[in-house]
Amino acid sequence: TDTGGSTAAEQVQYVDDSGSAAREGDESRVDFDIENTGDSDVQITDIEIGSSSGNLAAIREDNGGSRTPGQHEVFIDSSTAGIYEASGDISAGADPGTNAYDLGTKQALTQTVILSDSETAQVTLLDIRNTGGNIAKAADKELTIILYFQDESSLEFSFTPPGY
Repeated sequence: TDTGGSTAAEQVQYVDDSGSAAREGDESRVDFDIENTGDSDVQITDIEIGSSSGNLAAIREDNGGSRTPGQHEVFIDSSTAGIYEASGDISAGADPGTNAYDLGTKQALTQTVILSDSETAQVTLLDIRNTGGNIAKAADKELTIILYFQDESSLEFSFTPPGY
């Protein structure tokens, strides 16, 4: 993709105050928005998620299945959706829920995302787990996200989803 001399990381930004956390029953999720403010498409290939707050340790969902939010550890809802599925399989069907994304590790997306020019996409992280493997409250805990792009640039940002 021709970015007109700028890197992909210079085109993409975290949308301020878009971070939120929710816990409903057996789900603990974090949502936030990213925006491509440039005039060309960018491709996100890898992600790294970290937290120095509380005892957050992993993201592990066990819903499995379709290409929608709430069905994968990381889902980037753009016109060409991106997915990180710890089981490695993004097809429909049950996810055994035994594989997890360990916070602080860089992982290649199972399905890379293309963020079109001027597009905003919601990113969903599901289910946030503590060091014991149990569902954990992610609200009021600082998260650091690093997005890695096809042009080898990267974007790092932090936010704290408000309490619930």
